[in-house]
Amino acid sequence: LKVFVSGPALHPVMFCPLNHELVSFATDQDGYECSACSQQFHTGTILAGCRECDFDLCEACLATAIRKHRITRTLSGVKDVLGSAPPAVTAAFDIAKVATSAGFGMARATCTGVGSASETVTGGSNPFSFAMRMATKALDVSETITHGFQDVTRTVSVGSITGAHKGMHLAGVPDGKLSEVLKPTREALEVFNTLFRLLPEVRPNVPFREILFRMHELHMLQDSQPLAEEGDEFRMPREADRYLNMACAAFGRDALVGMGSISPQDRPRLTDDRAAIMHVVPGMQVAPEHVDLGFIRSTFNPGYYIGVSPEDRCLVVAVRGTFGIGDILTDLSCEWQDGAHSGMLKSAERIASKVSPHLTELVKKHPGFGVLTTGHSLGAGVAAMLAHELHMSGFPAVRCWAFAPPAIWELNMARSDYSSRLITSVILEDDVVPRLCLGSVRNMSAALNYMDTASDESPPTMADVRRRAMSNPVLYPPGRLILIRGHQAKVVTTECFGEILLRPALVEDHMPWRYRAEMTEILPTQVRLAAQPATPAVPCLPAAPAVAYIRPAATTTLRDPRL
Repeated sequence: LKVFVSGPALHPVMFCPLNHELVSFATDQDGYECSACSQQFHTGTILAGCRECDFDLCEACLATAIRKHRITRTLSGVKDVLGSAPPAVTAAFDIAKVATSAGFGMARATCTGVGSASETVTGGSNPFSFAMRMATKALDVSETITHGFQDVTRTVSVGSITGAHKGMHLAGVPDGKLSEVLKPTREALEVFNTLFRLLPEVRPNVPFREILFRMHELHMLQDSQPLAEEGDEFRMPREADRYLNMACAAFGRDALVGMGSISPQDRPRLTDDRAAIMHVVPGMQVAPEHVDLGFIRSTFNPGYYIGVSPEDRCLVVAVRGTFGIGDILTDLSCEWQDGAHSGMLKSAERIASKVSPHLTELVKKHPGFGVLTTGHSLGAGVAAMLAHELHMSGFPAVRCWAFAPPAIWELNMARSDYSSRLITSVILEDDVVPRLCLGSVRNMSAALNYMDTASDESPPTMADVRRRAMSNPVLYPPGRLILIRGHQAKVVTTECFGEILLRPALVEDHMPWRYRAEMTEILPTQVRLAAQPATPAVPCLPAAPAVAYIRPAATTTLRDPRL
C-alpha cells in the first residue's frame, strides 16, 4: 500500500496509489472499508477516498500516512543538505587555509622587517635580530602544524558527512526538492575547490617582481622563434559575416548596443532580446519560447537561442559567450574529461538535451533544412561540441561556425577529418583564448621557472624552453582553423595553437567587436574580386553510425545588402 502526500504540512493533498487525489466524503451507507486497516464503518463516517480506484482511508490511517510523509520529507531535506555539504565544507577549509597563510605571512614579514631595522640601527647582528629570526622559524613551524590540523579536520568532516549521506541513501531515504535547488550551488563550489587544488600547480615559483621581466624575455624568444603559421590562403565566404552576427546576437540586446550592432536610436523599439536578434540577423525567425538568454545563469548552463533562417536554409542554435559568474565558472572548470574541456562538455550535453525536442519539431516543419551551431568564445566551444552531439543524434546536415573558440579537444580529435568537416573555427591574430587551457598555463608557468633558473652566461633559446619546460599535454581549438592575420585569412595547422603567445593584444583580439571590425575589412576586399570563384563550402559529414542522415541542399550564395 502506498499513499502519496504533498502540499503544506497542515493541509496536505492526499493521493491514492495511482496518483489520483483523495476527496473527503461522508459514507452514505454501512459497509465502507478502510483500504489500509480493513476496518468497516457505519453511515455518516468521514473518509478520504478515490472512487475511480475504490480506495478509501479512515482518519487514523490518513493521520499515520501524513505523519510518515512529514518524517520522510524532513529526512529527505537533511539528506539533500548532507549531499551538498562536502563541497561547501571543503571550500570553507580552503578559505581558512588561505587566511591562515596570509596571517602567518604578515607575522613573518613583521618579524623580518623589525629584525632588519634593528640590524641597520646597530650596524650588524644583535640579540634582538637573532630573536626575530628565531620567531620567524617558529612561525614557519606553527604554520605547518596549523595546516596539518586543518587538513585532518577537513578530511574527517567531509568523510563524516559523506558517510552519513551514504547511510541515508542505503536506508532508502528519497531525495527531496532541495536536491535540485542546491545543485547549481554544489557545482559552483566544486569548480571553486578544483581551482584551489590546481592553483599551486600553475603558479610560477618566480618572485613577483621578476614575473613581468621573465614574461618579457619569453615574449622576445617567442617572436624570435615563432610556431609555424604557414597555410593556404582562404577566401572568407560571404555568409561568414552573417554567421558572426548570429553568434554576436546571442549576447542579447544591451550587449549588442555596446558592440555597435544596434544603434541607440533603434534600442527603444527593440523591446527584448528576441526582437534584437531578428534586427541584427535580417530574415531570422525566432519564437519566444526558443530564447533562453537570462542574465542569472547556473554553472554549465550558458544562454542560447534557436532560430530559423530561410535564407540559409538552416535551423540555427547560437550559444552565448561568457556573460556572468556561472559562465566564468564554466570556463574555469578546465580539467580534462574524455579528452575534452570538462566544463564545456557538460554545457554542450545539457544544451543538447534542451534543444533536441525543439529541433526535432522544426526539422519536421522545414524539410531539407540543415542545422547550424555558432557562438563566440565560450559559446563557440560549446557550439562545436553541440554540433558533435547533434550529428551523433542523427540531425540533418549539421555544421558549426565557431568564432574565437577555446581550446576544447585533445590534438587527435581537434584536427581529425571528422572535426574539420563538421566545424570551421575563425581565430583573430594573437587571440589568447584558442591557445588557453590548463596544460598551456602549466607550460607557461614551467617556462617562467626555467628561464628564472637559466644561466645568464648561456641564455636559453625558445627551442630549449619548449623542449625542457613545455611538456604538459594541451587542448586545441576544434576543426578547420582559419587564422586572420594582417587582414588576410588562411587555413593553418592545429599545432600552431599549442602555446600562449605573450603579445600586447592577446586579450583585445578576443573581443567580438574586433572580429566584427576584421570581417568588415576582409569581405569588401573579396567582393571586389568577383571574377574569382567563391570558396566552396566544406562538404557535409556522412551519417553518424546507426542513425538516419539527410544530405543538405546546395549552399545558397547570400546577398548581404551591407556589402
